[in-house]
Amino acid sequence: MAAMRFMHLGRNVHFVGEVTAPSIRSGDGLLIISGSGETPVSLSYAKIAKSEGAVVVTLTHKPNGTLAKIADVVLPIPVNETKQFGGSLFEQSSLLALDAAVLEIAGTLEDPHQTMAYRHTNLQ
Repeated sequence: MAAMRFMHLGRNVHFVGEVTAPSIRSGDGLLIISGSGETPVSLSYAKIAKSEGAVVVTLTHKPNGTLAKIADVVLPIPVNETKQFGGSLFEQSSLLALDAAVLEIAGTLEDPHQTMAYRHTNLQ
């Protein structure tokens, strides 16, 4: 959802694993959302991105975890234990944080609604 919204704002955005995603290079940014900050695939992506000169940003519940040590920017998402299954509270909190970022960026545009509506898919 966040990738789509950033694209609506006019940002050049790709999702890891999509067949149209280009290789990551210097000047690019990689956003990794990982509650534990220890997920092997997330750590691998972060290391590859860093080795290519990209900026790594992470949203994590563990600001002292391995991923946070690799990342250039750490956005801690402090969540307590919950009765929800799995990492639902972390995931929901991350979605809210990213939505807030979208709103901040949208606020810098002359006409954010028109900008975002123009880029929204019309093949539905």
